[in-house]
Amino acid sequence: MSTTRPRTLTDLDALAKDVGEHLDRLGVQRCDWVRVAKVGEEGGEVVGALIKRSYGRAETADVLAELGDVFLAALGAADQLGIAPSSVIAARWADVAPRSSA
Repeated sequence: MSTTRPRTLTDLDALAKDVGEHLDRLGVQRCDWVRVAKVGEEGGEVVGALIKRSYGRAETADVLAELGDVFLAALGAADQLGIAPSSVIAARWADVAPRSSA
């Protein structure tokens, strides 16, 4: 298992700024709890899409679209909190990756 940070991970930092600016243009309040809570809301929509898919009322594309919204909401939250997503992801991976080593 590789714990090397992909080169493109830093692209997420620029994308987070773009997402934050996009949310600003949409008039989404610049407030920590608003932008962080959006991640949870979007996560619920992924679950909803999975449930619908299990009943044949949604496709995998619907699940992927909702999952993409989770990623974008997380980037918006990172921008709001003034943190670089690449640093958070790399730090968490460094903590989590060793758990599967035995």
